[in-house]
Amino acid sequence: MEGVFSLSRKRIALLLFAVFGLSAILIAQWMDGGGKSLSSFTQVGGGGNAGGTEGETGRSSQSVRVAVTMGEEEFASMKKLADQYEASHKGVELKIDNLPPEEAYAALKKEAQLGQPHDVMLLPNEWLNEFAALGYLSTVDDLLTGDQQSQRIATSLNQVKWNGFLWGIPKDVDPYIIAWSKEKAAAWSKDHTPESTEELLAWIKQFHKPDGTGYGLYARTEDAYSLLSLVSATGIPADTTGSPLARLDEPGSIQQLQSLLLPDEKTWSAEAFERHYPAEGKGFQPWELLESGKLAAFLTTVSDYKLHGGDSVTISALPVTVTGKLSQMGTWLKGRSYALSSKAKTNQAAVAWLKEISSLDSEMKLWADGRRLPALIPAYTTSALRNDPSYKSYAWLVEQGRVLPVQIDAAKKLAALQADAAMLRQGKLDLKRFGETTAAQWKPQP
Repeated sequence: MEGVFSLSRKRIALLLFAVFGLSAILIAQWMDGGGKSLSSFTQVGGGGNAGGTEGETGRSSQSVRVAVTMGEEEFASMKKLADQYEASHKGVELKIDNLPPEEAYAALKKEAQLGQPHDVMLLPNEWLNEFAALGYLSTVDDLLTGDQQSQRIATSLNQVKWNGFLWGIPKDVDPYIIAWSKEKAAAWSKDHTPESTEELLAWIKQFHKPDGTGYGLYARTEDAYSLLSLVSATGIPADTTGSPLARLDEPGSIQQLQSLLLPDEKTWSAEAFERHYPAEGKGFQPWELLESGKLAAFLTTVSDYKLHGGDSVTISALPVTVTGKLSQMGTWLKGRSYALSSKAKTNQAAVAWLKEISSLDSEMKLWADGRRLPALIPAYTTSALRNDPSYKSYAWLVEQGRVLPVQIDAAKKLAALQADAAMLRQGKLDLKRFGETTAAQWKPQP
């Protein structure tokens, strides 16, 4: 392992380009760090010194701080894995913080700026390039040989590469799908669920009731990837960057999106949006409505379907326009990867834990509780996945899925998209202005 972190010519070059051209944005990154503390994070593990300073045991090099953002069941599974690892590796202390999703980005950046980062982090793939560019991460090329890299899903691996280096080990992917009511599908005029934008619009027209007694299609518009999937399903093709969001200011695009969001409405209003697309809460539970047949279709994720879907629901990919009017089935993949802090490059215990938690055995244990599809290809030969009734669908979705293009500012763009979506619901933006601001954010910069 000594060769992993030797100060080779490669690493000297890495340090140089991590600094070059980025000093100007460091101040801006500091300013938007948000000042979040770790007080609201859920922590498991021993009570040693989190900053890596020498504690009572004198084993500072054996203390590993890990940051994740997980649901309750997946985090419990991670805790169990950590407990087992500590039991078999005497002297190693794992302290795992479960960060609230709305605080994780700002908090992790803030602690890196203060020089007190977690050693190992589970990050959305869209964050990796920015964190790498700011010098917060260590490369993991030496931890994944060419053979090992070939065992990870290629689209996920490409998302965590930047400037010729690998900055993360892909953990999982969560494809966006449509869950259909079997009752409504039986009443549908075709022998298959919608496979094109035209068929999806016809489905909505048949099952959507303006009085609120029935909904043709629902999506969580506060989720950036759900919005991205909706835009893809409207028939708007991707631009040269691979995303259709940059085309929301083109003639006809807003009308196409409105036809999905506000069927039977000629003009946009926040009141009509709330009526057709109520905010999820006690009075509007999509899965309950889908099970009862009051909701005909729900744009969501595989993990959400695995958690809530029942026998009365079937799933499929999304209708996606490729070029012009050519439509095909597809999906967007949201993924997460493990990353190693640049401050942890000499912490052999952190490297050993990273290898353990990204192994096939760990991946499968976390899949069972987290329900996010593994990014490790050999996982799809295991009985745990092959015996799943939706196995063929999962394999197809992972193979055909799209990912957002590699961009250093992807995290900021997604956050801006979600903020604008909130303003859309509040009536502070109309749909036309929403389309213009979104397109401006996602257009390639000269």
